[in-house]
Amino acid sequence: MSIAAVEARIAQIQGQLTQLQPAAPMNGAVFAQMMSGATAAYGSTTTGAATGGTATAEGVIATARQYVGMPYVWGGSSPADGGMDCSGLVQHVFAQHGIDLPRVSNDQARSGSPRAPASTSA
Repeated sequence: MSIAAVEARIAQIQGQLTQLQPAAPMNGAVFAQMMSGATAAYGSTTTGAATGGTATAEGVIATARQYVGMPYVWGGSSPADGGMDCSGLVQHVFAQHGIDLPRVSNDQARSGSPRAPASTSA
């Protein structure tokens, strides 16, 4: 393999790696904006009937917003752990609304039942 071929391959790999990087870093403001979008998309639907708890989307989102800026800690499931991972955050937030979810995100994804977004037509 020639030096030119090696350099071409390096450039190709670097181009692929650039595509994997997020366009902008996620920060608290971006996260809050995304949460607001979720509230608008799903309205004030009630969740948790299957597990005995009830919560509005706004309530769950408001609780989740309290943790903006909390460190990511792999395996963390509460603020007492010094931070939380993704599925730990979901489980912790929903538990505060009386909804019992599994610990692992794969199992969380299978919990409950699908809901269609609330209609926004007037």
